[in-house]
Amino acid sequence: MEFKTFAPPEKLAPFIKYFWALESDGREAGHTFNAIPDGCPGVIMVQSDKEPFFMNNERKLPNIFFIRAKYRSGKLFIRW
Repeated sequence: MEFKTFAPPEKLAPFIKYFWALESDGREAGHTFNAIPDGCPGVIMVQSDKEPFFMNNERKLPNIFFIRAKYRSGKLFIRW
């Protein structure tokens, strides 16, 4: 599993702090993330050739969704 962050294009920099990507070769069944309390809302887009993603092993995630601003640290388990 590989986690990467990317700077936004210059014209988007006043509105977007960063982009990030998580890539997996599919050998793992899921991953637990430490949620960083950065106070920023986000948009997550899921692209997978295999099964959908699930949050905390319960709720199926849509292909694109908004997340609220995070002000406390926590953990998030994503299963695919």
